[in-house]
Amino acid sequence: MAWTFQNTLPIYYQIADVLRTRIFCGEYPPGSRMPSVRDVALETATNPNTVVRAFALLEEEGLIAARRTLGYFVTEDDETVSRAKTEKAIQMTNEYRERMGTFGFRAEDMIRFLSEDNKEDS
Repeated sequence: MAWTFQNTLPIYYQIADVLRTRIFCGEYPPGSRMPSVRDVALETATNPNTVVRAFALLEEEGLIAARRTLGYFVTEDDETVSRAKTEKAIQMTNEYRERMGTFGFRAEDMIRFLSEDNKEDS
């Protein structure tokens, strides 16, 4: 599947965001080996240095750690993953609230939208 990148965010940040989501969803479980920098660079059609920056960001967050000559591994610290997942959820919620607010929606409207089945008829 081809990756598509937005012009509004650095590519390394977008790569880190997808890898972070894969960790949160269990695609890369605790203690598992991450794909190599080269594999991610091939998958994303980006420069390996860009992927290294993405890995560095995830390492700074404590989600992955480098093991000399073995590559990168997902942390086994469930608390770190849980905290990062909660922080991401709060960030996404704040972005949603801000965007909906620009349309004039109040918190009560947003709660209603989130709690109802609002699928459009196809």
